[in-house]
Amino acid sequence: MPYIDGKRPYGDASYYQIDMARLLGEPYPVDAKGYAVIDPVRDARLKRLHYETLAALQVFLAHSTAGKAKR
Repeated sequence: MPYIDGKRPYGDASYYQIDMARLLGEPYPVDAKGYAVIDPVRDARLKRLHYETLAALQVFLAHSTAGKAKR
């Protein structure tokens, strides 16, 4: 059964904005050690998108029905 990981809904990074950016095709640049170079403006935009997506997901889950599993 599909599910959404409440702690890491977009991937394995502790910082969800990094996963969101990667999924949207806009990955953060990385430094020489391989760590993401954080951008406060991008972080704010992704945080806002995260909360907007939450509201959309709640509406979707409230009004959707599960289909039969395909084998």
